[in-house]
Amino acid sequence: PWYVLNGWWFAASVIKPNTWMDFQTAVTHALQHNCDIGYVLSMDDPFTFIDLDVKDAENCPNNPEKWTTADRMDEFYRAVTTFDSYAERSRSGKGFHICVRGTIDKGMKKGDVEVYSNERFIICTGSVVRDVGINERQELLTRFVDYYRGQSKAEQDSLLTDAPEVEDDWS
Repeated sequence: PWYVLNGWWFAASVIKPNTWMDFQTAVTHALQHNCDIGYVLSMDDPFTFIDLDVKDAENCPNNPEKWTTADRMDEFYRAVTTFDSYAERSRSGKGFHICVRGTIDKGMKKGDVEVYSNERFIICTGSVVRDVGINERQELLTRFVDYYRGQSKAEQDSLLTDAPEVEDDWS
């Protein structure tokens, strides 16, 4: 991320709010320079981003052992559905960002899953996958992060099981 001071561009810092742009300035800059808009997560906002990375022959050609399996993609789709909060495709167009209201103590990265509440810059793509508001999901978020920090497979399976159907798909 960058900021402008007296006509000069400087690297922004995720821990120095005086280096951040307001939304309108970021939009103007993005339009003028054909670049993306991002968001700095901080302790002063209620948001957490979950980043689900997808690897394949295109973006990870020399490491097929790291490629995302069909089962893993199913897990990612279940996460998007279960969190039922705003979700978009990542910059690659393959992975997902899920944005929820809730916080975690410190950022977490485990393999292809990252979760951050503060001191992180997130590129927002606007390539919407789930067009709903940014919803409160603290309990689910806590369980999700606990799992990736070392909980059991059985606990993960119960975390992402479908809820009872309230309405059919047609409704």
